[in-house]
Amino acid sequence: MENYIGIDIGSRYTKIVALERKPAITLTAWLEFKTPYLSQAAASGNPLDIKIFWEETTKHIPQEKLRAAHIAVTLPSNAVSAMTLLLPRVAKNELTAIATTEAKRKMIPVSGPNHIFENFLVGSRITAKIPRYEVMVARSDISLVKHLLELFGYLHLEPELIGFSSSALFSLLPAQALADKNADTAFVDIGMLSINTSILREGKLSFFRNTAFGLNDIIKDLAKNLALSENRTEEVLLEKGIPEVDFDLKDKVALAEEIMRQKYEASVDTAGKNELEEINALELRSLWQAHIERMLHELRRSLMFYKEQSEGRRVEHICFLGGGAHIKNLIALLVKQLGGEWQIVYPFKNMQIHGTGIENHAQTPIFSNAAAIALSCGQKEIAVINFLPPNLKAKKTHAKKRLWFLIAAIVLVCSTATLSAIAFVHTLIYTKALATIETDLAIVRDVAETLKEFDRREKKITQDTMAIEAIHNQRIPFFLILASLAKSTPQAILLTHVTIAKGQAADMAQEAAENPDVSYGAIAETYRLSISAAVVSDYETALGLIKRFRGNLENIPYLKNITASDLQLEEISPQRNTQTGKVTGLTKSQTRIFSLNAQIAVPAQSQ
Repeated sequence: MENYIGIDIGSRYTKIVALERKPAITLTAWLEFKTPYLSQAAASGNPLDIKIFWEETTKHIPQEKLRAAHIAVTLPSNAVSAMTLLLPRVAKNELTAIATTEAKRKMIPVSGPNHIFENFLVGSRITAKIPRYEVMVARSDISLVKHLLELFGYLHLEPELIGFSSSALFSLLPAQALADKNADTAFVDIGMLSINTSILREGKLSFFRNTAFGLNDIIKDLAKNLALSENRTEEVLLEKGIPEVDFDLKDKVALAEEIMRQKYEASVDTAGKNELEEINALELRSLWQAHIERMLHELRRSLMFYKEQSEGRRVEHICFLGGGAHIKNLIALLVKQLGGEWQIVYPFKNMQIHGTGIENHAQTPIFSNAAAIALSCGQKEIAVINFLPPNLKAKKTHAKKRLWFLIAAIVLVCSTATLSAIAFVHTLIYTKALATIETDLAIVRDVAETLKEFDRREKKITQDTMAIEAIHNQRIPFFLILASLAKSTPQAILLTHVTIAKGQAADMAQEAAENPDVSYGAIAETYRLSISAAVVSDYETALGLIKRFRGNLENIPYLKNITASDLQLEEISPQRNTQTGKVTGLTKSQTRIFSLNAQIAVPAQSQ
């Protein structure tokens, strides 16, 4: 049973989840608290109040559990720059250096010595008929990584993963996206400071865009226009969301007049109404409209950028997470304009939950990044961006190797001891059984000699059988030849004599030399077919019948080199019809004798 803890330190709230594999994934702890920041005067380096951070955390997760768990923490998305690069296909050990150099050249703002780079291979693509690697490169600030290491060093902990949450979102892919491996899925995280659009292809992050516009900007604008404090405005958003109104928001003049009218009517009787009831729904909806349009604009730009980058690929599924998913009607209004299949990510929906506290899954999308980074820590199939320093990575790797070596050594010692004990017991048993075996050995020798004799006889029978089969397979099918001869003889021809006699293989060899395009295989035997025949007709008709007869014989596959004797020439003597006087032929109709000769050859059967 392994424990995984995911920590998402946001600009306003920190989210932590603790998971166990039993072997099913079980949620054992989850907590959310305001991120404790030091005042600017007190924050000399690390902006976090480390003491308060761990006090809040250990209220729900004891230190013993923290030390025994695999800990993964995310960097803020607005502190990470990521882009996909098309690079030449080089050796994998050279790819990291090339990707880092190219990212330093292309990323904005310009990279400096305080930046750290990580990358992973997304896949291969053919561009302009040239195969290239598609590599995702992420960049962050070294100081942020150091601050997180200081945070964990307070309790003498070492995280296993300092990651980029967008690269770990594959663990939250919906079922329909997992079923269709060719479908691209977009994760839209509407946070306090920014909107992050991450697009996954085959489970790997292939596009990321951070838009510096978030719920904090919306809260400030609404607070200013509604004359409320920012904290109260945030409460209003969570309670009322985006009101549904039946009014044309495009007609600004009519909209302003209607808002003024409703406010006037509401001002007549304000007794007994609280501050929330006094907020005009139409005014709140109209103030939201500009922010919704900007969100739509940024999301469409992200999808358009991805389509251009991926050479025409389209996003099939859109998943929403973050604080924006809590605001009533916001996601529905966005999707109504965007179209496509969509859903809100509820990270704990398919998990077993240990304890109580999560009755409403609608409040859990803010835990998505923490759950994703925790789940990614326990898998090796898909690469995840990890900004952990190389020395700590090597330390973790060596620790795992030492653990495996220790386990292997223990198993080896136990196996050796077990085998030695088994061998000792078996030696005693075999010693006692040896006398009986030697007694029976003489009988076994006699049986073995008998079996060898049987084996020799079996081999002799097998050889004789194979010889008989070879002779049987080489026989010539005279019946088929004679049957084919009978079918090939025209009715006007009378066969007077048919002879089949054994010939010489040399005749066939001579024919093969004269006709190299004809292949007979290995010739076993040759026979000659001699035919004497007669036909009663005039000279011209007899020639036609003989030619036809010869052609029929050539269609018989066993007959080769067919020759026909020539008819004796005779003088032309026109024959006339006694009644009509017309010429019926140039020669007399009489019995004409001829002969045909052919070779019969059958290829030898392969053994």
